[in-house]
Amino acid sequence: MSRLLFDQNAPVASIHRLREAGHDVVQVEAGESDLVVLEKARLEARIVVTDGRDFGFLVFRTRAPVPLGIVYFRSQPLDPESTAVALLAIIDIPGVVLEDKLTVVEPGRIWQRPLPNA
Repeated sequence: MSRLLFDQNAPVASIHRLREAGHDVVQVEAGESDLVVLEKARLEARIVVTDGRDFGFLVFRTRAPVPLGIVYFRSQPLDPESTAVALLAIIDIPGVVLEDKLTVVEPGRIWQRPLPNA
């Protein structure tokens, strides 16, 4: 089970599907700054799931709070459940660990980079 913190623009259907699969998922409040989201994720030991590229920049360039992990979806979801479907598939890949990593998801490709202080 993963503890996930979805950015404010996440499809609700994906959140419900991940919860049904047994994951602990919360969504940030509308209007919360990226720094507040990162700090909340750090304090609650959650992985940030987002389609915003700012989180990686903040963590690597500005010494912002480092969450348990960041999953950045570079492309927009095809439908409301596609984020959940992709995330569930990634979690099932042997050797892929989301904790302590920036995981970038692109069509047909996934790459990871260790987070600072990981």
